[in-house]
Amino acid sequence: QTGQPTVFLDIRERGEHEVSAIKDAIWIPPSGVDDATVEADKDALLVTYCTAGYRSGLAAVKLSEKLGRPVLNLNGGLIAWFNSGGVVMDAQGDPTSTIHTYSDDWAQYVTR
Repeated sequence: QTGQPTVFLDIRERGEHEVSAIKDAIWIPPSGVDDATVEADKDALLVTYCTAGYRSGLAAVKLSEKLGRPVLNLNGGLIAWFNSGGVVMDAQGDPTSTIHTYSDDWAQYVTR
């Protein structure tokens, strides 16, 4: 919405990322945040996400400190993105309506 380029950082396990992800997201496993390097234009917004926002929130704090720039967290994670009409892509780059919800407890929050 700001008109700035946005770089999404997917902070989930590989199996979750392969089910669906935001288009062109950079995958960083939760265990790899401390060693991650992010190459992005200095004017780009960096936005982390995971399934619901917890893991990515922790990663946003670490990455912000590490990179010396603001890193935002997608409020509500991929579930909120998808529920609000955001497009997600499968491993082949095709739009999908499948979300890896991490556990059955979280599946109830996918509403579309």
